[in-house]
Amino acid sequence: MPAGGTTVPNASDSLAAPTCTDARDPHLAAHLHALERFRSLLDQVQDAIFLLEPTALAIIDCNNSAAAMTGRSRHALLGARLGELMEPDEGGLLLAMPREEIATVCRLCGTGTPPTPVEVHFRLHTFEGRPYGVAIARDISERMAAEHRLKASLKEKELLLREVHHRVKNNLQVVSSFLSVQSHYFKDPDDVALLKESQNRIRTIASVHERLYGSDDLATVNFCEYMEDLATHLAQVYRVRGRTLEVKVTHCAVGLTIEKAIPCGLIINELVTNAMTHAFAGRDHGTVLLSFLPSDVGTALLTVTDDGIGLPEGMDVMQTDSLGFVIVRLLTGQLKGTLKVTTRPIAPGTRFEIELPAGVASTLLQFE
Repeated sequence: MPAGGTTVPNASDSLAAPTCTDARDPHLAAHLHALERFRSLLDQVQDAIFLLEPTALAIIDCNNSAAAMTGRSRHALLGARLGELMEPDEGGLLLAMPREEIATVCRLCGTGTPPTPVEVHFRLHTFEGRPYGVAIARDISERMAAEHRLKASLKEKELLLREVHHRVKNNLQVVSSFLSVQSHYFKDPDDVALLKESQNRIRTIASVHERLYGSDDLATVNFCEYMEDLATHLAQVYRVRGRTLEVKVTHCAVGLTIEKAIPCGLIINELVTNAMTHAFAGRDHGTVLLSFLPSDVGTALLTVTDDGIGLPEGMDVMQTDSLGFVIVRLLTGQLKGTLKVTTRPIAPGTRFEIELPAGVASTLLQFE
């Protein structure tokens, strides 16, 4: 057990301080003095240290901290098995573990005192050709109390954050309701349509907060479920008697932080709204397909595709002052993404691709 090559006594001896010194033998005197210093050093250590017989883990010797932690005298501990100082189930598990090296958390039972939670590290050592076990038990009561306080604090902050998301969602719904009431005072269909578009934008943001409020993970939105909800809502909003317009999510395997989910949701809202409003003019059916997938190189591709009549000839999405496309361009830039548009006659309708670079896509999480 001693460092620096100091010899540890046999099992029949202990590391108790020597009671006599043979002054006629200077080598013996120096050896005993070294043992005394080593014993004094061990007794200054706050961790409980046990020298053990390796088979049954019987205590051969221990330091003062071991006696204090168990509420027993050092003499009373000698010969006792280490497992006897623990809760019965924990002592049995300790004996069943491999003897080479053990690291575990258990409770040391004191005499007349509550059990002390400890972290135990056990290793086999060989001294003078004989195997011994050395166990070091560290009191982790304060650490466990600190962990408990931290968990309680995190739980409190989680509840507060959920409440924030809930209130933001409710406040946005109130704003949306005001716009709905206001729309009844307008006679011009174009004015009513503008208010409806504003309501959809507000709902798109509110839906992100609603999902975070009801999620186990307050940092990440399951964007696949969010896209399904958004697609269903927009299909209902633009449902017209006698026409069949569908919005479908074909592929999705991402989660987004709230900082990325809101702009991505607004981009989808604007592109789907544009398609439902203009792409299927003069037709009684139409489909919009949504896809959002990560790539092998860390980027992610969001696509919105319709099978409509295509963009007007000569229209440049990157230059037009249409509010919907202005919003799409601004949000794509905010995400540090790139926007690509393909339309008839190259594509059967219009296809928008927003590619998020690796720096942004690192916040994407794979969902099974």
